[in-house]
Amino acid sequence: MALAFSPLAFPTIVTPYGIAAVIILMAFAPDTKTNLLVACVAYFILFLDWLAMLAAHVLVRWLGPLLLLLGVILGVTQVALGLELMIAGISGPIAQGAFTGSGN
Repeated sequence: MALAFSPLAFPTIVTPYGIAAVIILMAFAPDTKTNLLVACVAYFILFLDWLAMLAAHVLVRWLGPLLLLLGVILGVTQVALGLELMIAGISGPIAQGAFTGSGN
């Protein structure tokens, strides 16, 4: 039970930033009804995770190669998006002459 909780459940299924998001949403909720809604949404997401884990062996058996291909495509897309954001972030200072050596 300890092995199922510590290396598997806590950092991967129930992530630290997910817990932080729920805490922040609960803290800023104006009333009890909104707190209950946030809790219900969090439990619903955990329920969907549980259902996905129950069906994972079937999905991986039938869709394994397709999921690997999708992972590669999304990984390359994420790298391209990151590079595009870095280039867009540095193009502003270049256009303003920040790297011209004029001493400004």
